[in-house]
Amino acid sequence: MLEATGVSKSFGALRVLSEVSLKVSAGTIHGLIGPNGAGKTTLVNVLTGHVQADGGGVQLVGASIDKLAPHRRAQLGISRTFQAARLLEDLTVEANVRLGQQLLAKIDDGRLHEVVRLLDLEGDFHRPVGTLPAGQRRLVELARSLVGRSTVLLLDEPFAGLTSAEIWKIARAITALARDLNLAVLLIEHNLNEVFALSDEVTVLDRGMVVATGPAAAIAESSDVRRVFFGGDPISLSPADGKADTSSDETALLVQGLNAGYGRLQIIRDVSFRLKRREIVGLVGVNGAGKSTLLRALSGHARVMGGVVELRGVPVQARSGPELVRLGLSMVPEGRHLFTSLTAEDNLRLAGLAAGLGERDIRQRIDVLYGVFPQVAQLRARLAGTLSGGQQQAVTIARALMCKPSVLLLDEPSVGLSTLALEALAPQLVNLLEQEDISILLVEQNLGFASRLCDRSYLMDSGRIIEEGQANTIKLAWEAANKRASNPRATFAPAARWTLADCVPN
Repeated sequence: MLEATGVSKSFGALRVLSEVSLKVSAGTIHGLIGPNGAGKTTLVNVLTGHVQADGGGVQLVGASIDKLAPHRRAQLGISRTFQAARLLEDLTVEANVRLGQQLLAKIDDGRLHEVVRLLDLEGDFHRPVGTLPAGQRRLVELARSLVGRSTVLLLDEPFAGLTSAEIWKIARAITALARDLNLAVLLIEHNLNEVFALSDEVTVLDRGMVVATGPAAAIAESSDVRRVFFGGDPISLSPADGKADTSSDETALLVQGLNAGYGRLQIIRDVSFRLKRREIVGLVGVNGAGKSTLLRALSGHARVMGGVVELRGVPVQARSGPELVRLGLSMVPEGRHLFTSLTAEDNLRLAGLAAGLGERDIRQRIDVLYGVFPQVAQLRARLAGTLSGGQQQAVTIARALMCKPSVLLLDEPSVGLSTLALEALAPQLVNLLEQEDISILLVEQNLGFASRLCDRSYLMDSGRIIEEGQANTIKLAWEAANKRASNPRATFAPAARWTLADCVPN
C-alpha cells in the first residue's frame, strides 16, 4: 500500500535519514519506534509531503507520489494524526469530524456515520469537543482523519497522556479500523508494550538508519533493539575522571506536587523533587515518560496546572520563559535549535541580547565561556549549520550559559552524538558545576551516560516519578516496572519483557 524506498534527508550538515526503507500493507498495523532524534518525525513528514527527501522515493499502491503536494497525497488517501489533538474546542464532534471531508469533491455522509459508529462516538456526536475527556478527543481526531476515504493512516503518539482505560479503548479502535476498513496503519509510539502487542511488523530507527524490521515478537526480543533504547555501552569515565561530590545542602530548585501538560492534555502528574546547589540530578525513563514535558513546564513552555516550583527559594511556577531566564533558569532543548546560517559566536551574542546584556557584558561573558569550552572558541567564525553534532551541542550549552544561570535544564544532550562526542561532553558538564557554580537537571534516555554524571536520578513513568536513587537503584526499579504483572497495561505485554541487565553499568 505505502512504501518508502531508500529515503535519505539532511538538514544542512546534519544527516537525519539515511537510506530508510519501510512498507505498510493494507489491513495491517506497522509499528515505527526509536529513541528521540531517530528520525521518525522526519520520515513521516517525507511520507506526507511536508518534507522533500534528498534521495529515495515514496510509492502509494505502486505509483510514485514524490512530486505531489501534501493536500494531493491527502486526497489520494494518506491521513495523519498528531501527538496533541488539534481540534476546534467550541465546535461539536460532528462539526470537527466533517472538517475531514473538506478535500472531497462530494460529502460522504455514509462514510462519516460508518466511522462514527466504529469509534463509538454516536453518543457524543452533538457535544462540544471541549467538554470531552482526553480519550474521547483522541477518537474524534481519528474520526476526522478517516472520513475523507483514507486508505493509509499515520498515527503519531496516539496514547500520549491517556489513562490505562483510555489506552485500551484507543487500541481496540485502531485494531478495528485496520481490520474493518482495510487500512494500512503506521503507528509511531513510545509505549513499547502497546506497539509490540498491536503491530504486525515493527521497524526500529536509530540516528536516521533502520536498525531492525520484522515481526513484532522478534523485534521485542532483539538485544540490538534493546540497546538502542537503553543506551548501549556505558560511557567510560574512569574513577579518577569520575564526578566528585561538589553539592551543598542549599536548594537550587524545589518542585512540589507539579501537574502540567498542553492545553487540556495533562502529562505530568504530582511530581516532586529537589535539586541541590552544584549537583547533577537525572530524570530518566523510556520515551513518552514525560521527562521533556517536565522540563518545558519548568522553563515556562508548557502549561503548569498546579503545584509549586521554587528557584532558590523564590516561587516561579507562574513566570514566563523570559522571566525565568532573568531569574537564573536556562534550558538546552533537545535538537539544539541553533541559527544555522549564523556563526557560533553570533548565536552566543543573540542569547546575550535576549538576556538583556549590554555589549560590554556580552563580550566579557563570551570570553569567559570560551575558556570553559575551548572548542567553541576555535569554532567561533564557523556557521552553526556546518558543525558536527558534538560541536553544535557544545555551542548550544554555551549559548544557554550566556545569562549566567544558577540552574541549567539539559534535554537529551546525548541524542545524535557519537560515543567519542559523549566522551568529550561528559567531563565538560561535570566541570561546569564549580566553574559556573551551577546546578544541572539532566533529562536522558541513555542510562549509561546519565549514571556516570548524576549524583542521583529520578525514574519517570507515565508522567510520574516512581523511584529515586543512584544507578543501581534506578536499574532495579526500571526492571521491576517492566516486569510488573499487575500493571493495567499487562494486556499489551509482548511474549518477552525487556530488562536492563546488560544495558546499565553495575
